[in-house]
Amino acid sequence: MVQYDDFVIKFVGTSTDAEHRVFVDSPAGSAEGVFRSPIATRDLGRTLTSAHDAIRDGDTMRKVEADAPHDVPSDIGIQLFRALFAGDVKTRFDECLGMVAAGRTVLRIQIKLNLDNPAVAPLAALPWELLHYHEKRTNLSKGPYTVVARYLDVPHSSDLPAFVGPLRVLFVMADPHKDLNLAEERLRIERRLSSADVQIVHEWMEGATFSTLESRLLKHAYHIVHFMGHGGFDGSDGVLHLERDTPGQGAIPIRGKDLAELLQSRNGALRLVVLNACRTAGSEYRPDTDPYCGVAPALVMAGVPAVVAMQFPISDDGAIDFAERLYSQLADGEPIEEAVRAGRLVLQREWLTPVLFSRCDALAFPRTSASAL
Repeated sequence: MVQYDDFVIKFVGTSTDAEHRVFVDSPAGSAEGVFRSPIATRDLGRTLTSAHDAIRDGDTMRKVEADAPHDVPSDIGIQLFRALFAGDVKTRFDECLGMVAAGRTVLRIQIKLNLDNPAVAPLAALPWELLHYHEKRTNLSKGPYTVVARYLDVPHSSDLPAFVGPLRVLFVMADPHKDLNLAEERLRIERRLSSADVQIVHEWMEGATFSTLESRLLKHAYHIVHFMGHGGFDGSDGVLHLERDTPGQGAIPIRGKDLAELLQSRNGALRLVVLNACRTAGSEYRPDTDPYCGVAPALVMAGVPAVVAMQFPISDDGAIDFAERLYSQLADGEPIEEAVRAGRLVLQREWLTPVLFSRCDALAFPRTSASAL
């Protein structure tokens, strides 16, 4: 199993929106610096619209909106890296890279943000997964010695109770528009789980409605809840699109905040939520909106230890490929950070889309000699 050393980056707002103090805690020691975003707050919307490579015309998207991202300038990740890793911060980073390469561990770069601080909240909209160390020709989200995870500074402990197996997973399927290949996603996940090194009990919930999902979550405890379907925004609220109680009547949105309330009752068991749906990782920053309005941030605020979500539209094929690789890694006992990194590698042009939020240490599920159930 992959072992991590942490490079923790914490931001503190200053008197100007354009400048933030940076504090680093790392295996090589601490450091301080100043971060000046290469992307102005007023330009975030336009930049994020173009922050992901164009997705092929005609692909079925796991979203309701019809917009799709455009080409991204190749130097955005380089600019972001150079703005963040400068002076003493870069010195410590280079030292840590040498340490993990020699020790065969991986450097986990934790982007730690307090969204309740209005000066820091805009930084959550930056495409941190693009961070690119140009001199080493390495993207930090995909490199062999680094991973990137977002840590939201929420009032919950990072300590988790001891895991008691078997691993229990609920797969929630909702396709009110009948335009997604959820059967293929299920087939490929099942194939990976069938050869797992982790004892797994999994359930499939087809045609999920709000009432059936509520009933299931209130009656049973799960370690992982995986949603596959459409996502997006309803006004300023991030939502998942469930089916209506009457078939054929279209979708009904469930807000991230409402899902969080359902999941809070099972926080003792719940370790991970996977949102395999578009635009579930957050939203474009606007000063007049709740910084936790996105589905994933709402779940983290509610106490979910780790959430994997999509910050852009993702093609149906891409979502299926990502899910297959994610569960292949988790079934082998690898931590969620490694599973997400491996999932990026199969996405090719859509690799920027997945985002990992976490507030605990290297979440993984222990190997056992038992086969999957």
